[in-house]
Amino acid sequence: MLSLAVCGTAAAQSNPRQLADANKSAMEAYNNLDIDASKASLDKAIKNAEKNGIRGPGLARSYSNLAVVLVGGLGDQKGAISAFQKALSEDPTVEPDPIVATPEVMQAFNAAKKSAPAAAVTEEDVPAPRKRSSTPAEGNLQHTPVAEQLTQTAVPVFVAKDDSLDIDRIKIAYRSTGMSKPRSANMIETEDGYTFLIPCTDVFEPEVEYFIVAIDGEGKEVGRFGAADAPAAVPIVGTRTRDAPSLPGEAPPSQCSTSDNECPPGMPGCDHGNAGLGEACSANSDCGSGMVCDDDYCAMGESEEEEESSSSKGRGGKKKFYLDLGIGVAMTAVGKGRAADRNITKPLLNDVAARSRNGDNSLDLAAASTNLNALGWDCKSGIAEGADGAQSLTVQNCAVAVNPGGIVAVPVINFAAGYFLTPSFALALTGRFQIGRGEGPLAGITVGGRGEYYLTKPSDKGLKLGLLGGVSLGQIQARPPADGTRQGPYATNANVGGIGLIVNAGARVAYMFTPGIGLNLTPVMNFGLPNFLFALDLTAGVTAAF
Repeated sequence: MLSLAVCGTAAAQSNPRQLADANKSAMEAYNNLDIDASKASLDKAIKNAEKNGIRGPGLARSYSNLAVVLVGGLGDQKGAISAFQKALSEDPTVEPDPIVATPEVMQAFNAAKKSAPAAAVTEEDVPAPRKRSSTPAEGNLQHTPVAEQLTQTAVPVFVAKDDSLDIDRIKIAYRSTGMSKPRSANMIETEDGYTFLIPCTDVFEPEVEYFIVAIDGEGKEVGRFGAADAPAAVPIVGTRTRDAPSLPGEAPPSQCSTSDNECPPGMPGCDHGNAGLGEACSANSDCGSGMVCDDDYCAMGESEEEEESSSSKGRGGKKKFYLDLGIGVAMTAVGKGRAADRNITKPLLNDVAARSRNGDNSLDLAAASTNLNALGWDCKSGIAEGADGAQSLTVQNCAVAVNPGGIVAVPVINFAAGYFLTPSFALALTGRFQIGRGEGPLAGITVGGRGEYYLTKPSDKGLKLGLLGGVSLGQIQARPPADGTRQGPYATNANVGGIGLIVNAGARVAYMFTPGIGLNLTPVMNFGLPNFLFALDLTAGVTAAF
């Protein structure tokens, strides 16, 4: 049994097809972040391939994948350069798979190319024209290539949504006439699918080739259309023979002319440089279409201007606005001596005095204090005598009587309208309304603003977690139990009939089921001044983004 297992392992890379399968398994492990298993698999595949005399493109691809794992997974730049050099010695046309070709990978690859020894080139050394499988492009993604496109006109690519696939993102890799290497980019998610325009400056006769890969949240491939050796091919023509293609719900792309530097407004691929992936740059404009200058090297991505342009065109760019509406409870801490939302009324004071007199009609201040407490008032009591000697009750410094002190639960409704200035920072207008509140037209109402910084990766779907801080004006109120069976005034942070300042700090947690609809949970601490009052709002509700 053991001898059979060993033979099976040795034979696993005994022919090019089995070597390709071993490479595929190794890169799946790499995408699943199992770096050690990926490297071990590639080391074994290379060893067995060389032992069985497999040379050329198959072995070159194995060394190229090993270089990707070394630099991308282990940070071994020197080892990656050495592996790329071996790959180039087996096949001078080998290039890293664009799906995993990060700037670090391309730096190592470019360094290996520059350090490769020069050699005399003979006719036999010139690589044959690039070939691809005769098998037509196919896959489990819902995509139909356009029939043709006019030269120097963006090629629309659309993948319909499929709820049966757990898709986190979709990448496209494409190549056209004159391109030294393929380019890749993330497709843009929309309400009904994923879209991309192959830039007009990359579209030339006779055709454009591409393939599409869908990836889940763990980096594992869950779908594709086409492959590197069997891509989709769109004929590129000088004169149309069919209707102009377009993305769903959009006008057909206009032709752009690089000869006179004229580009239709917003056309992808215009006003870009020629630096490729992983090549040196000083600004976004130095890099080719679909790339940005990141740490002095071209990397895949969109500049903020391009993101905003995509969003304004309605093709699923990052949502800029959101609205939150939540209902919940405010846990308000109320202690002895809290300010009241109103002054004690004269009729109530006369009623307390009437119930606090002795048999000789004189006022009993101790009884008056007890009676005031029973009605929820904590006042400094006094006696005033009239000209006829009659005594009347006076009060000063009235506050809310609390028995006992502690946490009072108050129902609240919270509202926020936010705008993202950057993908990670937003400003929002806020409103707060207490369902149970004291007297006055502004009682229990606050309005204000806040800033929000998001810790999660910007996305139209999934989890959003942000920290927030801000200020608002208005009143926090709570009605604590008083002595006896009756409740008195509401405790408030503001002076009687006035407006107080409230400092807010907390978090916003939202989960977007679609780019436009989700749920939110917003815990916020409120610190009310000038009369200190603390409340912790715990609210949950719905979120709309647009």
